[in-house]
Amino acid sequence: MSYQGSNPKWKTGGFTPQSSIPTSPREGDVYRDDGTNKAKGLYEYKNGAWVALGSSSASGINYVTNGDASQGVTGWATYADVAGTSPVDGTGGSPTVTFTANTSSPLRGTADFVLTKDAANRQGEGASYDFTIDNADFATPMRISFNYKASANFSYTNQDVRVFVYSKDGTALIPVTPAVLDGSGKFVGEFQTEASPNNDYRLIFHVATTNATAYTLNVDQIQCGPSQLMYANLQDRQYALTVSGPTGWATTSAVGIPYKTKDGAWRLRFNIHGTFTSASTGAVTISGVTYKTGIVQAVTATTSTSSYIVYCEADSSAISFSLSANATQIQLSGDLYLNAMPTWATDFYPVQIGDNAETRIVASGAYKTATQTITAGSPAVVVFETKRLDTHAAFNTTTGVFTAPVSGYYRATANVNVIMGATAADNIEARFLKNGTGSSIGTSSLNSLVANKVYTLPPQAIVQLNAGETLSVQVSAVLQNVTIGYTGATNDVSSFYVERVSGPATIAAAEKVAARYLLSSSSSNISIAATSTEIIDFDTKSFDTHAAVTAGASWKFTAPRTGYYRISSSIVLSAVAVSKSLYLFMYKNGSQAGKSFVLTAATADCGITYAGMVQLNAGEYVDIRIYNGDASARNLDTTATSWSIDIDSI
Repeated sequence: MSYQGSNPKWKTGGFTPQSSIPTSPREGDVYRDDGTNKAKGLYEYKNGAWVALGSSSASGINYVTNGDASQGVTGWATYADVAGTSPVDGTGGSPTVTFTANTSSPLRGTADFVLTKDAANRQGEGASYDFTIDNADFATPMRISFNYKASANFSYTNQDVRVFVYSKDGTALIPVTPAVLDGSGKFVGEFQTEASPNNDYRLIFHVATTNATAYTLNVDQIQCGPSQLMYANLQDRQYALTVSGPTGWATTSAVGIPYKTKDGAWRLRFNIHGTFTSASTGAVTISGVTYKTGIVQAVTATTSTSSYIVYCEADSSAISFSLSANATQIQLSGDLYLNAMPTWATDFYPVQIGDNAETRIVASGAYKTATQTITAGSPAVVVFETKRLDTHAAFNTTTGVFTAPVSGYYRATANVNVIMGATAADNIEARFLKNGTGSSIGTSSLNSLVANKVYTLPPQAIVQLNAGETLSVQVSAVLQNVTIGYTGATNDVSSFYVERVSGPATIAAAEKVAARYLLSSSSSNISIAATSTEIIDFDTKSFDTHAAVTAGASWKFTAPRTGYYRISSSIVLSAVAVSKSLYLFMYKNGSQAGKSFVLTAATADCGITYAGMVQLNAGEYVDIRIYNGDASARNLDTTATSWSIDIDSI
C-alpha cells in the first residue's frame, strides 16, 4: 500500500508480511510483521519506536517505547528500595532480582520480559521504566496494560507483585487502580498524571511481599497512554432541594447535583444539613426524587459526635437513619442511583468517564449485638457481630476485619460505645488498623473519665487500600478494663462502616483527588496564642495524589480541578481551661467557609473535629484554622500520629 498523486489517498494493495524489522525507519512508516519479530500485525514507527497500529493504548499513544523486549531491556532497570509493600521511588540500591529479555516461548512474538526472583525475601525490589508525557497529557487519565504469566510459587492472592507509578517531578507515588495482578493474564489499570509542569514519570513492577520461594513473572506488550474517554452529562449548577423530615427535624441547607451517565441512568449527589432534636429513628425525604431498586445505596451521616453510614429505602425518596442520642446538627451526603430524572432537573454539562471504568459500589457496615471486654493495657480489635450491608462479602463478623475487594480510597467511620466500670479508666482510644499492624489511623480518644458512665468514640479517616488489604477497629484502655456496649439487636450504637470513595469510575470529574496529612512535633505552628485564630500546619504527608498541598506556616490545599471536595479534620489542644470556647474553621481563599465548636467541660486536653463540603474551582484553596479561647497559649497535641486532615473530591 502506498500514497498516490499530489492529493494523497490510499492506493489499493496490501502489506507483504516481513520477517525482519525495517531499518532506518522514518516517523509514520508502517510495516507488517509475519510473527518472526513481533506478534503478527501492522506496526507504525511513532516517537522513535515500532508500535502496533490501533493497540498501543486505548488512545493510540504508548509512552513505553520498549514494551515487548524487541529492544532487549533498553529503558528498563532493576532497583532495591527499603523493604515494604509499596516502593519509595523505584530506583537505585543493589537489587538481586533480574529483569531480562526472554526468547524461549515468549507470550507474543519473538521476545518478552521476565522478572526473576530467587528463593529469598526480596520485598522492596523490582523493575522500572522512566517515561515523559506530552504537554497535552497533563492532569489526564492514563491507562496501563500488559500481558503476563507467572510461574509456580507466585501468589496472586497475596499480591506478590504490584504495579505503581512514581512522579519524578512531584516526588510522590501515584495510585494505579487496580494495582494487582488477578491471574487472568491481562492487566489493565488506570492512574492520573499531575498538573503542569510535572511530566516525568516511572512505571514500576514492585515485589510487594516477603515470599521467600523462587518464581518468575513474564510480561509482554506493556502499554501506557491516555485513556479513551466516553462522555456523560452532569448538571452545570447545584439545585436547592426541598427536604422534609420527622418530628424534631429542621433543614438548615440542602443542595444537590443530578446527572446522567452514558447509559442513561440518573444519579444525585447531595448534601443536607439540618437539626434533629428527637432520639428516635427518622427518615428524610427529598421532593421529586425516587431511588433505584435492587442495589445498596450508601449515605454518610455526620453528627456533632459521630459519623456513620446509613442507607436509602428502595424505590422511595426516604433516607432512613437512627441516632443513639440527640444531635443538635446532622449532615447527610451521598451519591445515589435514581429511578428517573428528578422532576426539577434541567441543564447539563459533559463529564468524562474512563473507558475501563470500575463502577462497582463497595460498601460494608456492621454493628455489635453482644458486649466485649477490653482489658486495660491490651488493645484489641472490636468484633462487630451483625452485618447491616455488605456489597462484596468483604466484612468478617467473626474477626471484625474488612478486606478491600478492589483498590482505591476508602472512607472509614465507626461509633464505639464504651462503658466504664465502678472505677473509670484513665484514658480510652479507638483507632483504625491497616493490615492489622503499623501506625494507627483516625484515632479518637477521651480522658478525665467518670465511673459508671458511657462514652462514644467516633474515629474516622480516609485510607488508601489495595485489593486484599484490611482495615479494622482497635480499642485500648489505660488502668481499668472497659466494656464495648450495644443497645438492642438492631441499633448502631457500636458500629463500623466502610465505603469506597475513589477509583477509576469518574476519572476526570471526581474520584482521583485525595490527600491526607498528619500533624507532628515538627509542625511550624504548635503553640496557639491565647484568644487567637491560627492556621494549622499538617506537616507530614500520608498521601497526596496531585501534590496539591503547600505545607508550612501558610498551609493550604489547592484544588487541581474544579469540583466539590469533602474535608474532615481532627486535632487536640492540650490543657485547655474549663468553660473555654474552641473553634475549628475551614477557610476558602482566605475567608471563613465552615466551622465546628466545642465548649470545654473541664480543664483537660480537648479534641475537636470538623467535617464539611466545599465547592472549589481549579486553583482555589482551603486551609484549617483553630481558635484558642483560653486566656493562655495552648499547644496542639502531637503525641498521637493520627491528628490529621483528609480531603477528597466527590
